[in-house]
Amino acid sequence: MIDRKSYFCILTKTQSAMPRQTSDRYHKFLARLIKQPYDMDELTRHFKVNRRTIYRWIEALKDNDIEIINTRGKFSLSDASKELIFNNPLNKWLFNTISLMNLLDGREALKDRILLEHIPSSNDKDNLQVILEAMEKNQRIRFQYTKYYNNPDHKPELYESAEPYCVKLFERRWYVICHTHKKANKNDNGMRTFSLDQISALKLQKSTFKLPKDFSAEDYFKDVYGITTGMNGELSTIKVKVAAARANYIRALPLHHSQEEEQYDEYSIFTYKLRPANDFYQALLHEGEFLEVLEPAEVRDAMKEKIGEMMKRYD
Repeated sequence: MIDRKSYFCILTKTQSAMPRQTSDRYHKFLARLIKQPYDMDELTRHFKVNRRTIYRWIEALKDNDIEIINTRGKFSLSDASKELIFNNPLNKWLFNTISLMNLLDGREALKDRILLEHIPSSNDKDNLQVILEAMEKNQRIRFQYTKYYNNPDHKPELYESAEPYCVKLFERRWYVICHTHKKANKNDNGMRTFSLDQISALKLQKSTFKLPKDFSAEDYFKDVYGITTGMNGELSTIKVKVAAARANYIRALPLHHSQEEEQYDEYSIFTYKLRPANDFYQALLHEGEFLEVLEPAEVRDAMKEKIGEMMKRYD
């Protein structure tokens, strides 16, 4: 869960976090104004406060770079303030998350009837906190990492000095992307992706590093489906055929930002431009009998090989 005390500090770039009670009140005020304009009477009735309090909130938000405008007696969030919230992925995620928290707040009677997804690495908030602190100060980190795949003895590998570039949440797990000095070959740039729930003995190092000026976390993952970058693979144009009934789900929740669709009566053809890696293949396999890879041939062949291996297990 997000600590609501720090929300306005992140959103407005202030140096100190507002108290939880204050930030909750302002967030609810913002959440109401972001939907549609309201006049003063509507606001005072809804929040059960007087006009002076509403004006005090507006001034306090202005001091934190959030502008509330009055247009013909209707109060609303300025376009610049909406941009501040929704054009920044972190701010947008925080705003939506805290909106959900406020929606659920006070509904303890429904606790057994509201089921949420569990994020394993959220149990290890200390690791995330240390990594974020290292990213803020550009400090190297030291940790042990236990691979799940191809590691029958569960033997941890030591990383003495890793440089944390960014973090990413994907399929209920937090990951940190680091530059390391371990390289498998001359073409290996040393970049590694680590799942936080597989990290142990994490410590900050005193030494610092310089984040490359041309590094962009968004660009780093732009051409991939999930967390596996597949940087050695070619950027491919991939076409998949999906039965009409299942196409509705993919249309509503695209697999990748490059997704385009050709819609027909009984099926749709979805096109993606990315570097196919294992997590993308897993996403395609998740669609089961409803999906067929049409092209390119190498991606189609890779899917056939994976399906063939699955069939062997059932022979």
